[in-house]
Amino acid sequence: MARHDTYIADDHQAIRLGLRVALADSAFVVSAEANTMDAAAALLEQRVPDLLITDFSMPGERFGDGLDYLDHVHTHYPDLPVVVLTMLRRPVILQAMLDCGVLGLVDKTAGLRQLSLAAQKALRGERYVSEALTSLVEAPARRASDGNLIQQARLSASERTVLDLIGEGDSLKSIAETLDRSISTVSTLKTRAMVKLGLTSNADLLEFIRHHNASVGPSP
Repeated sequence: MARHDTYIADDHQAIRLGLRVALADSAFVVSAEANTMDAAAALLEQRVPDLLITDFSMPGERFGDGLDYLDHVHTHYPDLPVVVLTMLRRPVILQAMLDCGVLGLVDKTAGLRQLSLAAQKALRGERYVSEALTSLVEAPARRASDGNLIQQARLSASERTVLDLIGEGDSLKSIAETLDRSISTVSTLKTRAMVKLGLTSNADLLEFIRHHNASVGPSP
């Protein structure tokens, strides 16, 4: 049986041990571990494995948040299959992970039962989302109808997510708590997104979000 070189990244040693146990009898061999986003990125710079299994929320100084980290991985290693372990339940954040090129979303509370399946599918270039998370992820058809303006503005994953959360009625403080960032950083992301979109006031931003959401339409 072919064995696939796998890196795992999580800031909790118990989780990393659980990942090793979950993959022990599979075709995936854990060859390296990381406990921060910075350490995971450093491992990839040395050698790219067949698969990366990673937590979303980890410490680190190199990246602003998990979305920046995942966006970096996808940008620099576009052919690397990535599976994310998460306990998050916000649809906007989950969809942002998929938009960053993640192929597998595995619910941590599932006891890692679905990890091997997610890994196998990711290796084949197929998407897998845990049963508990499936209903929280927007239908592909809805994402495909997103406005061209957002694509042309080249918003980062974090900038886009901040706008999406504002559109859901979240305050900057709430968004900061969700993304594990400071309020000033979230405010900067919001301002950067507005500049890229050519918006000059909060009123313009809210009108843009209302128009954008209306053009996308409700989820099927």
